[in-house]
Amino acid sequence: MRKKTIGEVLRLARVNQKLTLADLAKKTDIKTDYLKALENNQYEKFPNAFYIRSLLRKYAWALDLNEQILLDAHETDNTVIYNEIELADNEDFRSRKYKNRTFSLPLFYFLMLVLLILTFVTYCVWNYTRTNDLSFKASDSYSVISEAGTSLSTIQSSSLSDSSEASSTLGKLEVSGGGQQLAVQYSGINRPIDVTFSATNTTSWLSVSDSELANGITLSADKPSQTVTLSPNTTYTITLGVVKGISVTVDNQKLDLSSLTSDNATITLTIKES
Repeated sequence: MRKKTIGEVLRLARVNQKLTLADLAKKTDIKTDYLKALENNQYEKFPNAFYIRSLLRKYAWALDLNEQILLDAHETDNTVIYNEIELADNEDFRSRKYKNRTFSLPLFYFLMLVLLILTFVTYCVWNYTRTNDLSFKASDSYSVISEAGTSLSTIQSSSLSDSSEASSTLGKLEVSGGGQQLAVQYSGINRPIDVTFSATNTTSWLSVSDSELANGITLSADKPSQTVTLSPNTTYTITLGVVKGISVTVDNQKLDLSSLTSDNATITLTIKES
């Protein structure tokens, strides 16, 4: 059975889709030199194995390839069995399909017409009620307004109280480090907290040790955010495959990632009760 290297598979897939290296660089936010290195199997040009896996995931996503096949090949002999993968036709090699996506204009126009009719009917009913309800008295109006004002005041007071209570239960967030590593300490709470990861105009693989995300997930336009619940008195290691375009919120407090200057990073998060 014929075999191809990972680089040959990537290059053939790119050529079949009529994409240049420059096109792919814009689509994946990967440097052209790194793309060339992947296609030439020059893994020594990358800082570490994790970075290589991250780039292979992004490359596979951009070319609509099955990332797991490529990652498994990278972990073994760096080759893919050619008869098992057809870059153009084989459904097992494709991980996402974008077929038969059409938008029905007649249906759109029909819905717009229905919306306009409903709006017109609502306006007519409202106008008729406003101009013909002569039995409405000033005292009734005052009573309604007074009750509404009382209800609004109650709601505002309750909202302010809830907001004050929520803010008083937030812990203290301390950040140190930079470059490729960040140390974060969150203290002053004795309850589990939520940590939310969000991706904007990027695709990134991430993981959180000792949690439901320990095996890692990929954030993309199809899945732009993920929340994980973490326990106090524990230290977690957060790995980000791509830093640019990623935001992290710790217990409703946004984490400042501006000091991270590397393409990928590791964040050590310690949660303490006091």
